[in-house]
Amino acid sequence: TARDFDALAFDLSARGEHLPLIWLDHENPTPEGHGFGMATYVSGPPRRGSAGHEAVAGLGAIVGASVADIDKRAGKHDFVAMACQYFNEDADEQLVLNKPGDESGLSYWYEIFPHILFYMLVDLYPRAGRLGSVMQTTADRWVEACRALSADGQRPLDFNHTAFDFKTMAPVSNGKWIEPDAAAGIAWLLYSAFHRWPRRDYLECARRCMDSLLAREGNPLYEVMLPFAVTLAARLNAEQGTAYDVSRLLRWSAGISDVRKGWGVICDNWAGLDCHGLMGSTIDFGGYAFAMNSFVSSSMVVPAARYDPRLARPIGRWLLNAANAARLFYPDELPPENQSCPDWEPASRHAVCYEGVCKAYEGRSPYAMGDPTRLNWGKLDFALYGAAYAGFYAGVVHPTAVPGVLALDCVATDFFADQAWPTWLYYNPHDLAVTVELSLGKEAKGVYDAAGHRWVSESADGTLSIDLAPDSAKVLVLTPPRPRQRKEGRWRLAQGVVIDYAAPRD
Repeated sequence: TARDFDALAFDLSARGEHLPLIWLDHENPTPEGHGFGMATYVSGPPRRGSAGHEAVAGLGAIVGASVADIDKRAGKHDFVAMACQYFNEDADEQLVLNKPGDESGLSYWYEIFPHILFYMLVDLYPRAGRLGSVMQTTADRWVEACRALSADGQRPLDFNHTAFDFKTMAPVSNGKWIEPDAAAGIAWLLYSAFHRWPRRDYLECARRCMDSLLAREGNPLYEVMLPFAVTLAARLNAEQGTAYDVSRLLRWSAGISDVRKGWGVICDNWAGLDCHGLMGSTIDFGGYAFAMNSFVSSSMVVPAARYDPRLARPIGRWLLNAANAARLFYPDELPPENQSCPDWEPASRHAVCYEGVCKAYEGRSPYAMGDPTRLNWGKLDFALYGAAYAGFYAGVVHPTAVPGVLALDCVATDFFADQAWPTWLYYNPHDLAVTVELSLGKEAKGVYDAAGHRWVSESADGTLSIDLAPDSAKVLVLTPPRPRQRKEGRWRLAQGVVIDYAAPRD
């Protein structure tokens, strides 16, 4: 599905109703030359050069494809280099924002999430043009913002605001809502920058953001950034010796917000179909899940199991449920009467999903839909900004021969990580034990279970049988055969690479 979406979404010569979905943008020249525009929705508002596209769709499509192992620098157009079109070079901004020429101060998530996507591209394509220098410039700006949020350098950072205005260097409150999970997004940005440039201020500001997040009593989930804190907290605990409550962050990320009424992860059955694990509103239309939020939120917590295998079981459960239910965003999974736009029929239509799916609409359940037709500002509810992130699942979620048991790649979305051997999370949801056949290939490999802190085999090839007890998980690390091993505190290393961040003390 991710590959079909990529082929359609980036096809400048596609022909048909509402096609192509992409165009070259010559209105906002950068040192890289022209940029590109990608529709946020199929047949959304009329395209007007730079004003008609958003980073949440365009950058999301590049990152999603790249996680699915599609090289977006290959071919006639270097779409990765074009990502710099979202960098506002004005002296009082110097930020990656959601549209070319955008200004800060309206919404934290719309101003932080494009940075997250841009930083992901720096990790995926470390030698691509000037992306690295843009990343460092913007990281410095977020350090300035953190310092401005606590002028004396001592008070806890206050994220009970809507946004931060870099022109005035002050937080903005619109009086309608707050977005406190901005702390999670900024922390992720700055720890990513610290990994690339180990500067003390990056690490200190990342930790102060995390301290602010966990000082809250209620769930700060606003849109999609809180799950990034789950893996980050597990990493900080493992790599920096902190003691962040990762379980609390995971419960929040998979729970219901205390700052946005009804927003969170859905735990429900709609007309006989399980919809557990999807993210969106739990109250609108009896429940209204969104594709982008569902794909991103669940896939970004998977790497946490590498750093804290105690999380493997709940993460495995979340991904299994979400991966099962996510099919309902797509038009080939529901009858026409359960869709708002059943008549659009281009090639690879089934690779472009609806913006969301709700529990009940006008007596039909479930019902795939979106904001454009419901609010009467667009003709179709197919959302490229949602379908773009199917690539996250393409990289993370893999089937096994045992129904209901998935192999989750714990490295695919672990951005800016130290070297890691291939690491897979297996979760057994069944009431009985199961055996999964692990295909190792012709070359021998070591297999270490980080959840059990033991070697399954120090050298095996071909197929290895892995037993999974009922409702249990394993985190399997594939190393070179009979690797050279050593301990560093709680870390166990194989060939100099950490395979267990919480090994029992000798």
